[in-house]
Amino acid sequence: MASDSQALLKNAKEDKLAARKASQGLKALIQPFILRRMKNQVLTELPPRTDINIQVEMSPKERHFYEALRLNAIDNISQSGQQANAGEQRIRMLAELVKLRQACCHPKLVMAETDIPSAKLAALSELLDELRLNNHKALIFSQFVGHLKLIKNNILKPKDLATNI
Repeated sequence: MASDSQALLKNAKEDKLAARKASQGLKALIQPFILRRMKNQVLTELPPRTDINIQVEMSPKERHFYEALRLNAIDNISQSGQQANAGEQRIRMLAELVKLRQACCHPKLVMAETDIPSAKLAALSELLDELRLNNHKALIFSQFVGHLKLIKNNILKPKDLATNI
């Protein structure tokens, strides 16, 4: 079976059908080793998940920063559209969209040297303070590792410098 897989992988470079067969063969080989369980199957004593959706308005500085990024993204995409093929233009468009999404989370994710504060981070800080006061726990997810680092730094920074003296 291993020689069959190796043969399929060699042929995959030459033929799209062979690539699909190689992918399906690999999936069949590893399927018995993949285990996916839901939380309620593992720990039944955990409470159900609570999602909180909070609308946060950007500050005027954040809005201006975002708008400048948006206009810059439009220029970059239109310039690449004249020079690049469809695949390269699609990559450029996705990269610009990621930048805009990052700017919505925190301006420092796009421009590290900026001093524009994040309205989302401020709202999260208020929510975390309230959760701490009521002895609650929370998990914070982000698609951007850099955003999690900014959140961590904000959580760990002293709230009152006078208490550290």
